[in-house]
Amino acid sequence: MIKGIYQTGKYLTVSNGTATNSNIYYNNYGSLPSGAQSFAGQVRYNASSHNMEVFDGNTWQVWNNTIASIGLTSEAEKLLDWAYQKMSEEQKIHCMAEKYPAVKDLKEKLDMVMTLVQESEASEKTS
Repeated sequence: MIKGIYQTGKYLTVSNGTATNSNIYYNNYGSLPSGAQSFAGQVRYNASSHNMEVFDGNTWQVWNNTIASIGLTSEAEKLLDWAYQKMSEEQKIHCMAEKYPAVKDLKEKLDMVMTLVQESEASEKTS
């Protein structure tokens, strides 16, 4: 059982949540919520011992307290870094185009040429 999750990658956010499933509940005092009955396979978080527990039909058994880490592979981080860099470059070109008419004109011409080339390539594939 995973007892905790810690962020290891710069593109991952790990946050806390609360279980809403009636078979998994937050247990403050080591006892069931009012009116609830235990059944084999039921899971709970025991806040007193800070453990996840499962009911085996007779008693609550503590699950293994392994701490897991979640992170992205180096390839995924490189890809996200590249995408972020490209996004920054596009934003810089956009700002320059707003400030300098020559840059705006060149960007519009490049966009038009790229569209024509893509259309040409698409029509070559269908013929």
